Amino acid sequence: MLSVLKRLFTRLRQAWPAPLRIVRGDSHLASPEVRQWIEAQAHLHYVPGFTSNRVWQKLAHEGVEQAKCA
Repeated sequence: MLSVLKRLFTRLRQAWPAPLRIVRGDSHLASPEVRQWIEAQAHLHYVPGFTSNRVWQKLAHEGVEQAKCA
């Protein structure tokens, strides 16, 4: 997975050198090697993806309701 990310972001930087990039990670971020490489890159960050469950659904619902009232 890391070799694919390296090639992908090399090409993205060539096409668009300035923008901030965020990787949405699911199972491939379970690899410390991938996370460490992303963290070492300038302007590259990640957001882990989580499987839904009742606790996450409740927290998300509460956040949405608060946003509606704001």
